[in-house]
Amino acid sequence: MTQILALPQLAGSMTIDGNADFLVAWRFDAPGGGGPIDLTGIAFHMQVRPLDLGSVALDLSTLNGGLVNGGGAGTLTFWSPAAANVALTPGAYVADLIAEGDGLRLNLFAAAPMTVSVLPGVTR
Repeated sequence: MTQILALPQLAGSMTIDGNADFLVAWRFDAPGGGGPIDLTGIAFHMQVRPLDLGSVALDLSTLNGGLVNGGGAGTLTFWSPAAANVALTPGAYVADLIAEGDGLRLNLFAAAPMTVSVLPGVTR
């Protein structure tokens, strides 16, 4: 059994610099200071799309290495290399985060998609 049902619903945003590596780690903590939620056995998938929900601009998952599950540390690391980010058109995007485990598939941004801003960067 995983702790997938302990994962919280999320809200928020993230920013990707179009001229640099994107490397961000989130930590999932149990409510009330209960420490990190063990993510062992949970697969994650996130697609970043333009606001019109057109073609996938960025596809990150634990299967393709774009998302790294930190297991008992409760961390989920997002990774996209600069070579992929340079191809992103600067602007506004949306994304959600799907968690899968124990036969369940949960959208951690069920109330509203996460907003993603892609900045052009200056140095190329």
